[in-house]
Amino acid sequence: YYSDNLWEYINGAADFFILYDFQKVATLTYDKEPKQSLTIDIFEHSSLRNAFGIYSQERPGQSDFLDLGTQGYYEKGILNFFQGNYYVKLMGFSLGEEEETFLHTVARSVASRLGGETGFPSVLDCFPRERKVENSERYIAKDFLGRSFLHSAFIADYGQGEEKQRLFIIEAADAAEAGAMVAKYLEKVDAEPVGTSPKEKLYRFEDPYFRSSGMMNLKIKGRYIWGLFSQDEKVAEDYITSIEKKLASNKKKLTSKRRK
Repeated sequence: YYSDNLWEYINGAADFFILYDFQKVATLTYDKEPKQSLTIDIFEHSSLRNAFGIYSQERPGQSDFLDLGTQGYYEKGILNFFQGNYYVKLMGFSLGEEEETFLHTVARSVASRLGGETGFPSVLDCFPRERKVENSERYIAKDFLGRSFLHSAFIADYGQGEEKQRLFIIEAADAAEAGAMVAKYLEKVDAEPVGTSPKEKLYRFEDPYFRSSGMMNLKIKGRYIWGLFSQDEKVAEDYITSIEKKLASNKKKLTSKRRK
């Protein structure tokens, strides 16, 4: 199935997969009496980030994640994983007590045939490790913060309870595009940024769509835009500085991955 007929296979979910630049899916079902079956779907996306993106949207918040492909998870009747540009989904019916072992065996066989790189998008390495909620990273492929000009973003959750924050990193094509995105954002919020430093390109302002989330703390440098909502300037500054340092130290690796 391709983007023009995917709805015939997964109907309501088709648009969601297409959002992550779905290319095609190969599917095969194996049947065995009595009423046992296994379906394998191999979704191919245009890039590693899009395969990770759709996987990250569907993976559970908590699970016994598997060292399979790049990462996978098992829940009763299903085993899903992503690897390179591929998102693989296995679904079993009436497989009995050995279901989990069987699905693991089949999934590893599929992974070995797929080939390609195993690894998460390099940008994820730039999120601070301290206080990060494990496996909370996601990729938003379109309309980040509900704004079309903020085309996409990587996000990760931090802390717990009332002190919870969500950090983001936007990767633009170049510095000019990043600058245009921030300029458009500042125009749309229709407010004078608080604590702006023209030299450092650090902004703190209120986004009317997210008043309950606190002040937007945002920084731009080169082709990267990053930040978080927080009323606590010190907390925001610490996170922003940490990301900046990691972006700088990972610059060579990020440039290499972008060229690929």
